[in-house]
Amino acid sequence: MNNRKNQITSKQLMSFVIATQLGTGMLWYPNSLAMKVGHDGWISVIIFGSIITFFIVFMILLLKRYENQNIFSINKNIYGKVIGFFINNGIIVYLFILTCISLRIFINIVKLIALPLTPGIIVTIFTFLPSLYLVSYGLKFIARDTIFAYYAILFCLIIFFLESKDFHFTFLQPIGKCGVNKIISTTPESLHAFLGYELIAIIYPEITNKNKVMIYSICANFVTTIMYIIITIVSTIVLGENFLKSTLYPIINLSRYYEAPIFQRIDLFFLATWFFIMAMDSRAYFFAAYYSINKVYDLKMSKIFLFCFWVVVIAATRFPNSDFKMHYCESIMEVLGAIVTINMLLCYILSFIRKKGIRTNDKVF
Repeated sequence: MNNRKNQITSKQLMSFVIATQLGTGMLWYPNSLAMKVGHDGWISVIIFGSIITFFIVFMILLLKRYENQNIFSINKNIYGKVIGFFINNGIIVYLFILTCISLRIFINIVKLIALPLTPGIIVTIFTFLPSLYLVSYGLKFIARDTIFAYYAILFCLIIFFLESKDFHFTFLQPIGKCGVNKIISTTPESLHAFLGYELIAIIYPEITNKNKVMIYSICANFVTTIMYIIITIVSTIVLGENFLKSTLYPIINLSRYYEAPIFQRIDLFFLATWFFIMAMDSRAYFFAAYYSINKVYDLKMSKIFLFCFWVVVIAATRFPNSDFKMHYCESIMEVLGAIVTINMLLCYILSFIRKKGIRTNDKVF
C-alpha cells in the first residue's frame, strides 16, 4: 500500500472524524435518546460529548509517547508479541463488525426513505461501490471526500433556521426531569453515536503534521457534539417528546415539515446532501479494517484482495435478517467500542511502567 496515498493532514483528519461520527448517527440518535430520557436528551449529549473529549485527549497523549506508531505497535510493545497479536486481531474483528453494521444501517435508511421496492442486495452493492473505489486510492482521497460533511451540516442548519417559526421551547421543560440514572442508561447509544474517534489511533502514523492532531481531534468532537445538541433540541421543540419517541429518523421528518414555495420534497434534497456523509460511516471502517490487516499481518495488499474483502463485507452485511438480530449486533458493537476505548486508557497507564518503544529525548527505550 503506497504510503503517500494514505498521508493526510490534521485538518483533513478533523473532517474525517466529523463525517464518521455524524454519518448515520444524526438520523437515529435523537429518537434513541427520547426513548430513554424524553426531552432531556440534549443533556446526555453534553455529558457524553465531554467524556469522549476526555478519552480523545488521553488517546492522543498515548500516541505522542510512541511518536510514529499506531495502536497495533503500541499493543505489542506493552503486552508483548503474543498477547498484543491477539488484541490486535480483536481490533480487526471490531472494525469488520462496525463496517458491516454501519453499512447495514445506511442501507436500511436508503431503502426506507428512497428505494423501498429495490432488493437490499442491489442497494448494498451500488451504494458500497464508491467505497471500494475510494479505498483503492487510499486514505488521502477518502479524507478529501469528507469535505462534503461541512456542506451537509450547513444545509442541515439552514433547514433548522427555516423551521424556527415552529419552535416550542416549552417542550424542553422541566429541565432535568429524567434524572441521573436515566441519563447514564443512554451510555450505549451515546457511545455508538460518537464512535469514529478511535480510528485516530489506527491511522495516526499517516498524519503529516502530528503537532496539531490534539487540537483538530478535539475540534472534530466539539463540532460533532454541537451538531448532536442542535439536532436533539430542534427535534424536541418541533416534534415534541411523544412524537419524537415514535419517529425513527426525526431529521427526515423535520425536512418534510418545511414547505418551500417552489421546491417540493425537501427531505429528498436533504437525503441527497447527507448521502455522502451516511456512506462515510461504513467507508471509514472499511478502510480501517483493510488497512489494519495490512499492518498486523504485514501483507502487501492488492486490488484483488481488496475486492474479495469488499465482497465478504457485503455478504456479512446481509446476515442480520431481522430487527432483533440487528439490535443484537449493535449491542455487540457498543460493547466492543467500549473495550477498545478502555484498552487505550489502560495502555496509557501501562506505558509509564513498560517503556519499550517510547521515544524520549531522541532515545528509544
